[in-house]
Amino acid sequence: MKTIKYKYTKATLLLLLLLSITSCERELSDKAEFANYGTTGDIFIDAPVGLTDQFFVSFDPAGGANTEGFGTDESVTYQGASAIRIDVPAGDDVNGGYIGGIFVDRGVGRNLTGYDALTFWAKGSTTATVGLVGFGTDFIEDKYAVGLEDIKLSTDWRKYTIPIPDASKLIQEKGMFIFSAGGIGTFPEMGYTFWMDELKFEKLGNIGQPQPAMASGEDRVETKFLGDQFSMADYSLTQTFNLASGINQTVIAAPSYFSFSSSDIEVARVNESGIVSLVGSGSAKITASIAGVSVAGSLTLNVAGGFPVAPVPTLAASNVISVFSDAYTDVAVNYYNGFWQPYQTTLGGETTIDGQNVLNYTNFNFVGTQLTTPLDISEMTHLSIDILMPEVLASDIDMLIVLKNENATETTLQQQRIGGQTYQWSTQTGDINDTESNATFEGGVWRTIKIPIRPTAETGLDKTGVNLIIIERIKSSNVTDFHIDNMYFFKEDPTHLDTDDDNDGYTENQGDCDDTNALINPGATEIEDGIDNDCDGDIDGGIPADGDIASNGGFESGDLDGWTLYANGGTATLDNTEAKTGEYCVKLFASAPSGLNPTLQQQRKAAGSVVVGDKVQVTFSYKGSLTGESGTYSIQSFVEATNGVSQVETYDVSPTATWQTFTTTYTVTGNIQGGDVSGGITMEFVAICGGVAGCTSTLYLDDISLIINP
Repeated sequence: MKTIKYKYTKATLLLLLLLSITSCERELSDKAEFANYGTTGDIFIDAPVGLTDQFFVSFDPAGGANTEGFGTDESVTYQGASAIRIDVPAGDDVNGGYIGGIFVDRGVGRNLTGYDALTFWAKGSTTATVGLVGFGTDFIEDKYAVGLEDIKLSTDWRKYTIPIPDASKLIQEKGMFIFSAGGIGTFPEMGYTFWMDELKFEKLGNIGQPQPAMASGEDRVETKFLGDQFSMADYSLTQTFNLASGINQTVIAAPSYFSFSSSDIEVARVNESGIVSLVGSGSAKITASIAGVSVAGSLTLNVAGGFPVAPVPTLAASNVISVFSDAYTDVAVNYYNGFWQPYQTTLGGETTIDGQNVLNYTNFNFVGTQLTTPLDISEMTHLSIDILMPEVLASDIDMLIVLKNENATETTLQQQRIGGQTYQWSTQTGDINDTESNATFEGGVWRTIKIPIRPTAETGLDKTGVNLIIIERIKSSNVTDFHIDNMYFFKEDPTHLDTDDDNDGYTENQGDCDDTNALINPGATEIEDGIDNDCDGDIDGGIPADGDIASNGGFESGDLDGWTLYANGGTATLDNTEAKTGEYCVKLFASAPSGLNPTLQQQRKAAGSVVVGDKVQVTFSYKGSLTGESGTYSIQSFVEATNGVSQVETYDVSPTATWQTFTTTYTVTGNIQGGDVSGGITMEFVAICGGVAGCTSTLYLDDISLIINP
């Protein structure tokens, strides 16, 4: 489903000011009222009430919005003579792949302080999910915007209630309604129709127990830089009310509903619009309330010195396709932070810090940049990205960068893992491929990553229409906050192949198979470390692998010896009450909102011994349970290359109360990286909760084996 991300930032405001207006063919009814600080709550009752002549103001067609599917219907109504009809387009509709927009009061705004909710009736031609409904958006200020996400449609009429976070704020509101809806399923999504009727503000009198929250109710701590300025809208501002039905209804609320407070205004100051300005070094804690009710959660800011200057690219513009850089002219971009619910948690996007335009991401799990027009990168050799992390350990770095072409008959992609020894650095001095062979991420220091654009034969990526760049946190990583600048594709100077980048006496044209590491070259001595040290194509002498390569697969050592654990807020513990065989098994447990994806791995087993054509028999016993929404399991076996992943095998299992044994065999191909399987085999188990409150994911494991050539 395509969804407009609901935000309240200056960048969003500038974008919305460019949006076009689309008119409904229906004439304005005699019932329409000119509202001048009026108090009427009706928005659509058989006809638009007091709205602008355009009735429906669409999102921008240039961003993919379809303007053809909005109208009224006299044959399908909840009551009365007419209802609003929305024809949601298919994902590949030439007129746009989603529909959405706003209704605006035709006067100077309405006084809505006497109401406590916006309500309407709706039904669908099929069961479906509407990505967003709400009010307070007028494409001008959006000061008191409210959004309810992912409402479920039925094929019969149902009433929907959107509570007002604090009605006392709505003295002069022009934004009467907003909605956004995309098709059903994966691309090309299936279109459908839904109807809305009796759209109005009401005083229900049975909405209570306010539970406002920020940062998902967590006490979050972040490191930022002096001179930074950002919106509290990036920190999950919500208001929850208990409805008469007993349901706790949670809405996204604009920062202006909140009263923010800083513990030290000489460090951080917050204005009435929720914009935080970092004015001094030190620490400050941001808290808030709504209508006198304290907000759950807080944000503690540790403010370091001035923001470091990003490297200045030196490539000629003729060799670059820029996505985000002040040094070049950028191609058109729909967004730098696509939002896919319910799994994405990443906040942020474009911002300016101490005069620098950068991308700032927090609460990171994955983030997408969607290009307006697909790019032909066939002549490009690399994707370059500058990354700065406020504070980080080298062991924390494990991310995946994906280039996708979603425009072909079948989506194609290239994946590049960044972590351990799998990333390539650039100093951006002298020749563009100068590298630091032993570089690591440092807190507050910019690093440049250059990702090779590999041949289509290796990756399957159709390079003639790349439209999406995704950065994903691998499950073993603890990276949560970072900045990006200078993201661009470039084509390499071919003379680089004759440059000795690591000063070891050999160039790539002289047989150096890793010109970023001076210890690897044709003159080096081969050692048994899973790497082709002497560049002869033979790793560790080519010792063949055979037998069970898993360590402590039954956990009978009484500990997790041989396994690597990444808690990620969850837990992985030995259990001596549920074992299938022997005395012990392992238990992975995830719970929302913080314990999202505990991960257990055996990494790079039999590195240097596994070869293309080997058979790998994977066997494990499992049981477990899932509760709430967004819980699942991820079980994968990776064939590792020298740098990155060369093959991925994914196994789907369902929760079961009794022990089950899963076994399968696959053939080592190394198809992602042209047959490079030198890094051995990694086995990974993850219990996942996608961030939806109430989710738990429990997975028990026992008797795990990885047998080579059974």
